[in-house]
Amino acid sequence: MLKRTTALSAALFWAAAGTALPAFAEAGVPLAEAAIEQAPAAAVAIEHIDITVEGRPLQVRARGLGTDAVEIEASAIFEALGSKFEARGSILGYWRFQDGAVIGLDFSDGKVRANGAVLGALPQFPVRETADSWLSPNAISVITGTRVSHDEASGWTFELDQRLKPQYDLDLWVDGRPVTVAAGLEPRTIGPVLLVPLRPIADAFGHTLVEDAAAGTLTITRIQDSAVISLELSTGLVTVNGTPSGVTPNIAYADARNLVLPFTAVETLTGAHIKLLPGTNRVDVSLDSRLSSLALPGERVADEAAATPFTPEKLVYNLSDRGPLTAEFHSRLQGYNTVTTVETVGGFDQPNMLQPRWASVDIQAMAGWRATAGDYNGAFRELSGTDASRIRGISYRTRVNSGTLLAIAAGVPLTGAKASTDGASTPTFGGFAGGVRVLKADGRVEYGLAASVDETGDTSRIVAGGRKDFAIANDGGAGLESAYVAADAGVFSTAGGIAADLRGRAEARYRLTREAALQATLVHDGEQFESGAEDAAATPGAR
Repeated sequence: MLKRTTALSAALFWAAAGTALPAFAEAGVPLAEAAIEQAPAAAVAIEHIDITVEGRPLQVRARGLGTDAVEIEASAIFEALGSKFEARGSILGYWRFQDGAVIGLDFSDGKVRANGAVLGALPQFPVRETADSWLSPNAISVITGTRVSHDEASGWTFELDQRLKPQYDLDLWVDGRPVTVAAGLEPRTIGPVLLVPLRPIADAFGHTLVEDAAAGTLTITRIQDSAVISLELSTGLVTVNGTPSGVTPNIAYADARNLVLPFTAVETLTGAHIKLLPGTNRVDVSLDSRLSSLALPGERVADEAAATPFTPEKLVYNLSDRGPLTAEFHSRLQGYNTVTTVETVGGFDQPNMLQPRWASVDIQAMAGWRATAGDYNGAFRELSGTDASRIRGISYRTRVNSGTLLAIAAGVPLTGAKASTDGASTPTFGGFAGGVRVLKADGRVEYGLAASVDETGDTSRIVAGGRKDFAIANDGGAGLESAYVAADAGVFSTAGGIAADLRGRAEARYRLTREAALQATLVHDGEQFESGAEDAAATPGAR
């Protein structure tokens, strides 16, 4: 039985295919019998045959046409390739999942159209007035983008063109750490579109994700700036703090059940930058500068800057009665550039919500160090091993020993958010968290020490840890591709007493062939670490 779409989606489908139904056909005007050759009155035989589609064995119906020609009932092939199709009048429409192309095959003349443009006509096509899914192997190959082959032993085989094959052999890294995802959540490419799993990335950054399956929407509340962003999975419509702000592209490629979405949608929801590093299988995810660290101005020429008096450079602000008020003030004084950032909880319509949700002064010195006073996210994992992510306090970073980065942060950590009756949320802070981290210039080695105390003073921890990402020379052939280790050791003080604990992670990837690789991961979570809601080695990628 042929698949059916809604009236609206069908109308859009046929408009995209450029194959509107002839008006005379709907009006009942008889077609010119000489213009269209009727389908064969009777096939020689209909039988079930075994075929292979993308390595998957299928059994389909086939019929001979009285010659050496054969036609296959292709609906099972279309479904195996994840695509949709519909027969309407003399047009068979096919929406190709792999690249989003809309293909139309006109049974009256054998012409093939892609997104409305005529590609050509199929040779020796048996024209007929009504479209169906009985097609020659060549016709199936053309509209599906597959390569077809046949031999007596294996029968017909359909393999997607390499340019259309999804690539699943990708690793997800968040803020410099590998993230292990469950089956079905792997990053992948479909044609030119990169898809990444939303939930592991949202969890890594500490965002709150709520899915409404009935409405087909999902909503993220970002912990870094408390922005509330919603996405309609059917249309790609994005709403920020209740205001529609646009449509994210390529949403049709999304795996809505597993929330594996086009990377542009995940970037919009999480405030991350996502890229597939050239020449690797590594998908790199990192928070943008506004959310992860400092919104720093560009550097000035040292000689000119040294004699510069206080100079305001730029004021950027946003005033609204529907959302937060924001302002950024850029200035410089001699060898220092500064950015002062303020964002309120609510807008002008909420006078009781004008207290800062985010307030920080970021300083960049020409001497090479950087500092923050106010709100800060541990961009360099200074607080790794504690339950803290964002703090209100101070941070300092400087380069030592030929590029090695020393990062220090301390302050009152974010503990949650308090919702108001007006729909705004006010961040809440309590306790203490601080730490120091040393990162080598190449970014592959780091180690540090962090400590935290909760707001009641009943629970505290001191954690030392590090990680190493091994540089493996591999030209793409067989052999070890990557290796990574991370470990933490901590001392925990709770109402039950004092306890020590360990956790660690080791991961290696070995390339067997160009198409196949083995990956081994070993994880140990100590009981004390497992009871925490934090990131480091046990849940890599989190902050």
